[in-house]
Amino acid sequence: MLNSVISETIAGTVLGGDAGHGQPSVEGESFVPLSFFVDRLETLRQRSEGGLYAWTAGEIFTFDMLGDLGEIIACAPTLGHAMRQLAQGLPMLQSGAETSFTVIDDEARLSYRVLDPEIWPRRGDAEITLSLAQNICMRFGMPRGALRQVGLEYVPDRDPSDCARHLRVMPRFDQTENYVAFPARFLSNPSVTGSAGTQEFSERSRALLDRLSRRQSRLATGELVRARILRHIGRGSLGQASIASELGMSDRSLRRKLSLEATSYHDILEECRRAQGEALLTRTERSLGDIAHALGYSDQTAFSRAFSRWFSMCPSEIRKSARQPAGGELMPGLAG
Repeated sequence: MLNSVISETIAGTVLGGDAGHGQPSVEGESFVPLSFFVDRLETLRQRSEGGLYAWTAGEIFTFDMLGDLGEIIACAPTLGHAMRQLAQGLPMLQSGAETSFTVIDDEARLSYRVLDPEIWPRRGDAEITLSLAQNICMRFGMPRGALRQVGLEYVPDRDPSDCARHLRVMPRFDQTENYVAFPARFLSNPSVTGSAGTQEFSERSRALLDRLSRRQSRLATGELVRARILRHIGRGSLGQASIASELGMSDRSLRRKLSLEATSYHDILEECRRAQGEALLTRTERSLGDIAHALGYSDQTAFSRAFSRWFSMCPSEIRKSARQPAGGELMPGLAG
C-alpha cells in the first residue's frame, strides 16, 4: 500500500536503541518505515505496566525534539495557532496519515488516523500521537484534566481503567478515527514558555507549507491517488474526476500520468477497496451493508462478488475466518 515513514529522530526518542536505521530523504532528513515503528512500539506497549507506554512517551517530547515543526509550534502566539500547525505540519514527521483540527461551538478536536490499512495493530501509534497533542495543549496552559473526550479506533485489548485514570477521562473505543477533544476556550491561551510575534509565526508557517508542497510534488502520481482514495473511503466521493480535481489536474491528465506508471485509477481503487475492506471485515463489527457502502459499491451484492473473486470467500466467511484461531475455537472478539 502506502510507503509510509516516520522521522528517525521521533522513532529513536520513542523506541530508544530499537529504532533501527533510517533512509535519508532528498532533503537530508532520515526516516524509518512506519510499519517498523508501529510494530516495535506495540511490543513496548504490551510489556508496559497498564499498557501506558505510548501515553507516557508522548509526554516527554519537547519542541526541539520535533525539529522544524516543533520550532514553529513553540513560537505560535496561541494554542489555536499551535494545534492548527500540528495538524498541517505532521506530514513533516510522518507520512501516510491524516490529521485534522476542527472547532465546533465550544469544543476543539484534533483527529488522527493512519491511512494504510495494512499497518496494524497500531494502538500505540494512536496513543502516542494523541498524547503529543495533549502535551502541546499543556505547554499552552491547559490543565491535564481538561480533556472532554478521547476516541480510539481500536477495540480495547485490556481493562481500560488504568488508561482512564491516566487521562482522567474514559476513552471511547471502536471509533472511526482517533481524537482528543477539549474546551475551545483554551485556544486563546499563549505559550507558557513565551512565543514569537504573529508575523514571524506566519512566515515560518508558510515556509513549512512550501516544503510540504515540494515534498508532495516528488511523489509518484499513483502514490498520491492511493492516499486520496484511502482518505476518502467511507467519507467522500471515490470518483476519478473528484480525486483528479483534488490533485489539481484534469481527469485526462490523471489517466495519462497513471498510464506512464503502468497502472490505472481502477487498479488503484480496487487495491484500496480490497485492503480497506478486509480491514473493516476483520477488525470491526460494522455490518456488511455499511462496509459495502463505505467502499463505494452500489449494493452489497457487488461488494460480495468482488471479495469472493479476490479471496475465494464471501465477506461473511472472511469475517468468520478472522475470528477462528488454529485450534478451531471462535475468538471472543475481533483483534484490536
